[in-house]
Amino acid sequence: MSEPTHGAAGPEGVAPSNAADWSDRVSLTFTIGVYVAINALRDAYCIVDGPDCAHLKTQFLQGNHDWLADLTSVTGVHRIANTDLHPWKMVLGRDEAVEGFLRQMASFDGAAAVLITSLPMATITGLDYDRVTRTVGLETGTVVASVPSASLAGDWLDGYAATLKTLARAVDLDGAAPQPGNVAVVGYLLDRHEGDHRANLAEMRRLLEGLGLRLGSVWLSGGSVAELGEVRHASAIVSLPYGREAATILARRLGLPLIETGLPLGLDGTERWLRQLAEPLGCADRVDQVVAPELARAVPSIEWVVPYHLLHRRVVFVGDPHLGLALDEAAGEVGLTVERHVILNRRGHAEALLRRCGEERVVLDPKRNTLQQVLAPLFHDGGCDLLVTSSLGVTPGLGGAAIVEVGFPSFFTHALEDRPFLFFRGFVALVERMVNELRRAELTASLLGETPGPAD
Repeated sequence: MSEPTHGAAGPEGVAPSNAADWSDRVSLTFTIGVYVAINALRDAYCIVDGPDCAHLKTQFLQGNHDWLADLTSVTGVHRIANTDLHPWKMVLGRDEAVEGFLRQMASFDGAAAVLITSLPMATITGLDYDRVTRTVGLETGTVVASVPSASLAGDWLDGYAATLKTLARAVDLDGAAPQPGNVAVVGYLLDRHEGDHRANLAEMRRLLEGLGLRLGSVWLSGGSVAELGEVRHASAIVSLPYGREAATILARRLGLPLIETGLPLGLDGTERWLRQLAEPLGCADRVDQVVAPELARAVPSIEWVVPYHLLHRRVVFVGDPHLGLALDEAAGEVGLTVERHVILNRRGHAEALLRRCGEERVVLDPKRNTLQQVLAPLFHDGGCDLLVTSSLGVTPGLGGAAIVEVGFPSFFTHALEDRPFLFFRGFVALVERMVNELRRAELTASLLGETPGPAD
């Protein structure tokens, strides 16, 4: 269920409430989060116990957000399948049929893991998914496990995190042999295989190597299930926000120290991230050697545009709370102010953002009409120069605001070349996009006879 929005003054000065809004929920579902995780493991497969509409949901990724996704195939062998459940089948015993689906998928060439999750109509039938997955897993020797469904209460962040949690319990970690300086990062959100995430991962590896560390395993990075198992050689687990529970499970299974961090976005955010790792791993003396040349490269690239194009500009963010929190911290480095965060996820994911920003600057899990009620006054009254948003925040009536699309999903912005948005170099690239879109908005307005410009 959607939760009430918070702190957003409507046209009458009254906070809009989802309770009076019968439009559709903006946030994406739990099941789509599972798909994001399956997409990020090249040899993982998934069965959705539910009707054939589960197949259509792959289009949020394939052909739209991720041009390199391979969840479905013209061969008919899809990495996301479904049981084609209909109401008339729900009264029948389905254990053997579901076992058969799992066994067939586990027999596919290259299938290293087969997961199953369910839509609510299937969940209520009470089928024991843990039992059937255990049976097939023992028969086939493949990782076969159930992702408990939270479709009615959760959202896509829950689905992604639950999939990582399931894998953290199921992946074989026998023969654990920690290697000094080997670090595993758990909870990276690989939502597509394009150049933005390739570059983020390359930057992560490069900066850790500068500290004398080795990036051994990333959950998730687009690799194989076997590569997940390389976490057995880590000497520490670094926990990113998109997979906290999975990181905790792995740290406990392996008896390793757990280092919780935020997203390394922005100059200060990246330096803080490196120091958080370096201190417990015994390489704090190397941080300055890594950071100094990075700042020497990044700062001259962006400092001259700040007073002319960014200072006092007002930003509205629409997307997930972890990215929103990192952006709120980084915006001030270049003179931007985030006026409002519209978080398209449930409140439980946004506690850190709420502690930083307070209730008055954050709107939680809005319905479609509520989203428009929140955004429209900001655009029409000049309260937003720049909208940083996922595709879900692009609404009618944006006025002259510039738009930078970032996060999941991004249907209209793609990265054909390796181009990060995290770490030092990623922040320079993100600032470049912001400046270009602000200038583009000014050009568009001038062609339409309007005169937008930097805020006073």
